[in-house]
Amino acid sequence: MIILKRLSQVLLRVNSLAIEGSEGITAIAMSKNKEFLAVANKSDNGVIRIYNIDKKDGGIQLKRKVILSTNEHTSKEYISLCFGNELKTRTLISLGGAPDYYLIHWSWLGDKGKVKAFQILRGINEINQVSMNPSSPSSDIIITGNNTFKYYNLNNGLQQVKAEITAKENSGSMNYRCHIWIAGKLYICTDKGEILLVDNKSCKGKIESSPNDGISIECVVANKSIMITGGGNTALNFFNIEVEGNKVICEKQNKDPIFISSRMKDMENANIKTLLISPNNQWLIISLDNNQLLKAEITISSLENIRFEYLYYPFHSASVTPILISRLMDLMYA
Repeated sequence: MIILKRLSQVLLRVNSLAIEGSEGITAIAMSKNKEFLAVANKSDNGVIRIYNIDKKDGGIQLKRKVILSTNEHTSKEYISLCFGNELKTRTLISLGGAPDYYLIHWSWLGDKGKVKAFQILRGINEINQVSMNPSSPSSDIIITGNNTFKYYNLNNGLQQVKAEITAKENSGSMNYRCHIWIAGKLYICTDKGEILLVDNKSCKGKIESSPNDGISIECVVANKSIMITGGGNTALNFFNIEVEGNKVICEKQNKDPIFISSRMKDMENANIKTLLISPNNQWLIISLDNNQLLKAEITISSLENIRFEYLYYPFHSASVTPILISRLMDLMYA
């Protein structure tokens, strides 16, 4: 398999992007056309480097293109990044960490980068993710976190759009751990195992197949036919996805959560941090907070037979962090 042959090469290359003197890589993102890779390093003010992805002789070369940095905030790190939706975009959205939680819209021309707009997110407890609606011509931006749900768009700068999730719409947890866009609709997952549907900036409540099992959902991934959630206690849930016009049908495949820890040794105290579906839709790649990488074939006829194994070999180094794995497969198949 290509993934096994190139894993060490790519992992070492991504690890080498940590800036000397920094406190490590905190976020990674890849542009839609797989031309650029953005890597955020934790430092006094936080630094983002944009790299060109150059494919030569069957290999991958990363060439530094732009350095993005600003003194407008006091945060030492960027916790989430996303590129603009256009294929030839020179736009990046970054979300800074505590204490001031800055949302920044960057652009660059050649090797010169600049801040086009920024917003201070006041009254924030914790933020986990920023993303852009891939179906939005106005580039809707969503931010989720602990008791945090905010909409922005890029029209005339970063303008906040009125949108909220009320207690009536969500009777459960307001700690939003992760989210994903499917056919223009937003699915938000909580620390209590709930999945909320937001459509046209309005919360429709929990989806019918929401697990609601009290197990935190820390990550979610999807392709055209399946959505998979992962989180606390190595729990996984699988959902069939069907898009019919403007309607998305989401049905849970497994009655009870599938626990990796019940099928593999030494996973009892682990939690799932990131999930990725391989480009051929055959494999689920899993990273855990015990610094292990796993794979599982998801094209099998029954989830009862799903088998988990190490992606290549067991890792025993903290350098194999989940944030480095979140774009590993994309980089390998770029």
